[in-house]
Order: sequence, then structure tokens, then C-alpha cells
Amino acid sequence: MRIAFGSLRTGATAGLAVRPVRNYAQTGWRPRCRPGLIAGAAAVIALGSTYRTAEAQKIFDVKFYRDAEPVISEAAGVLTRERCIFEFRAEELTKRLNDALREQRDGLDALEKSESAGVISRSRASVSRVYAANNVLTLTDLIGKVEKFPRCLNSVGPSPGRSTPQIGSLGGSSATPSDRKLRTTNIRGAGTAGLSIGFNFNGNFHMLRQTETSEATRVVTNEFKDSSKGPGVGFDARYQFPVGNGVQAGLKGSFDYLNQATNHAFASGIFLGNTINSITNVSVTVGVEVTPQVFLFTNFGPSWIDRNQKLNFLSRTTAVDSSAAGVTVGGGVDVRPPDWSVPITVGIDHTFVQQKSVTNPDSPGFTYGNNSSVTTARVGVRVPLHGEYTAEQLRNLFPY
Repeated sequence: MRIAFGSLRTGATAGLAVRPVRNYAQTGWRPRCRPGLIAGAAAVIALGSTYRTAEAQKIFDVKFYRDAEPVISEAAGVLTRERCIFEFRAEELTKRLNDALREQRDGLDALEKSESAGVISRSRASVSRVYAANNVLTLTDLIGKVEKFPRCLNSVGPSPGRSTPQIGSLGGSSATPSDRKLRTTNIRGAGTAGLSIGFNFNGNFHMLRQTETSEATRVVTNEFKDSSKGPGVGFDARYQFPVGNGVQAGLKGSFDYLNQATNHAFASGIFLGNTINSITNVSVTVGVEVTPQVFLFTNFGPSWIDRNQKLNFLSRTTAVDSSAAGVTVGGGVDVRPPDWSVPITVGIDHTFVQQKSVTNPDSPGFTYGNNSSVTTARVGVRVPLHGEYTAEQLRNLFPY
């Protein structure tokens, strides 16, 4: 509107300047007045043009790109500091980002028109165009990141009497939901609290030391060191609960099926060795969410190694139960890639197996001692299951 009024005002002023020229043609004023009339008209037109340019520059702010800086800074801070945001806060932030994006695009269109009309110099327009174009790219990227950012938990029922600060919210928001129990099922982060089930493929490296001892003399007659590699499959159940500052602790039970043989071969096909059937483990776990998409954890606990000591002798193979207890230590990382509903789990465990001695009926008079360890590397997925926590527990899990 102000630009339109400025144009009208300039046109009217120019019209007043041109009118004496027209009168001169009609009345036949003396020619010696012509230079003065032309100079006066040019001066009035120039002054009008200068006024119009000044008015337009006042109306169109060439630094409009700075209008997007607050929401860009705020959104970037949320994505850096917070572990989750509520759905309604994500919608609010997305709306503000979209509004800012639309304003930047409108500003670029107005900038182009103003430059074409000569209202704004090319150098000033160039600087503004670069900053505004960068804002468009940044805002578009932030909108996508907010859309994929982990959501805080949805409410499942009110609990009267208290109010809960908004978890993962933008600073300064007055929107504060009432205190509720909150479900864990809608957290899209990697380190989901509550119960989860993992399925994996694994690779195993078994180191085995066997000693043959004479029962009569108690002298070691043979000692063998062997190793083997083999694939396996497994699953685990893990229950995590928050302990504060983004740290989670819990229990994990796992079962890995190996069916992996480690043998020391002699001539004529004779062999002595161990076959590990499976490893069952119960561990204490502790982990921390490095980012909403990355959860690092470690585990430690007792294990049970189901295995058989096998001896191929006298044209047959005999198997003796050589199962033993052990201790497993390890760790890993859960990573939730963008647009994935479940995290990928990568981990490695090392199991120290208790030394155990057995006898074999096909080798009377000798005792066989088995000392081994197993290193297991896993790759799989983790499926979060239903769970509930109070708002107080969630405040510990997701500090704000």
C-alpha cells in the first residue's frame, strides 16, 4: 500500500512539473524560458524518484532474512539438547518453521521485483539473496529433522493433584500437560525403556585348551590348544528403567544357539574335542543415550554353557556332558536409523567358561580337563514392547 501511495504521489508531482510545459505550447511563452522550465521539471522528477526510492527502501527491509534467525536457533537448540519432544510441540515447531520458510520465499520474490524496478541496488539485493537462500535450505532441513525426531510419550490417563513440566519441550512454552502415567511404546529413540526383545545372527570364536591326565600317576600326558569359528542365532529379552541423566539400567536374559565343534584331530580320523551347543546368559545392563538415535550399553553376568566333550576312538564317537558355568562381559550399541521403527543392535560378548574335567568310557584311565572361552559378535534388531512409567521416572530418563 505504501509503495502504491508513493508511486501516486510521485506521479502527481511529476504531473505538476509537466503542466507548465504544456501551457507554454498553448500560450506561446517566450523561448528564453524553456531551459529554466526543463531544468525545473527534471529537478522535480528527480526529487520525486529519490523520494519514491527512499519510501520503498523504508517499506521493504533488505535484511528480512534476519526474521528467521530466532526460530532457526530455537529449533536447532531443541534438536541438540532434547531427547524427545511431545507431538503437539513438534506440530507447533513445524508450523513456525513453515511460516518462516514461507516468509523467506515471499521476501525473495519481493527482493527480485524491487531490484528489477531499481528500488534496491544490485549489491544490497545480492547479499540479502544469499542469506535468504541459506535460510530456505536450513529451514527445510530443520522441518525434516523435527518430523523424524523422537517423540515423548503419549498420555494414557490423568492423575490428579500435580502438574508435570513438559519433557523435551522448547524453552519458554506455556503448554504444560497434566501429570500422567506415560507409555513407552511411542518413544522412537534407540534406548527404549521398558521391555524389549532382540533377535540376532552371531559369529563365535571358541578357544579350547584340553589336558589329558593319567588317573594312576596324575601326570599330564597330553595338552592340546585349538580354536574354531562358527555362525549362530540368538534372542534376548531386556528390561530397562531410568536411573537419571539419560542413564538406564536393567536386566537382560539371552540365549545363543551355536552347535559349534572345536576338535583336535589325530591320524586316521581320530579326534578329541568339545561341541558347544548353546550359551544362556543373565546379565545386569547399564546404558546411556548418547543421542536419541544411539544407545550405548554394557552387560555383565553369569552364564551357562551347554557343551559335550567328544572322543572319536575305537571306530566310534562318544559324547560326555561337559556343561559348565561361566561369566559373560560385553557391550554394544543400539542404533535407530531414520524412518526405522526398531533399532539395530550390534554387540560383542566374551564368555569365560569354568574349567571342568570329565572322563570318557572309550579312554579309561584318563581324565580330560577342558578350559575354554567364547567370543560372540551379534547383529540384529530390537523390538520395544509395551511398558508404563510415571512422569517422575520419565523426568529422570529425559532430563530437560
